Amino acid sequence: MYYPLQNITNPIEFLQWTNQLTGYYFGPMVVLGFFFVTFISLKKYESEKAFATASFLSAILCFLLFLINLTSVHHLMITSIMVLVSLFALKKSEGTV
Repeated sequence: MYYPLQNITNPIEFLQWTNQLTGYYFGPMVVLGFFFVTFISLKKYESEKAFATASFLSAILCFLLFLINLTSVHHLMITSIMVLVSLFALKKSEGTV
């Protein structure tokens, strides 16, 4: 597949073309990579806080990528479920649930 010069006029179209070129795995892999980097970076805190923060920031990134058609609805739902699970785990570790 050659680079379609006449079709790409801005960076968003380039990212959409890259996503199409990789079989629509580019957006989800960006979110997954961002989650792991954020989780490992926040590992100096306890695991529940690191997981909650990483999943929340990944959900925000997934929503932004959803707006430019790089992820689908089920990726957005998975990150939302991750946020809910991490919040329940965080509440349980604090002893408030």
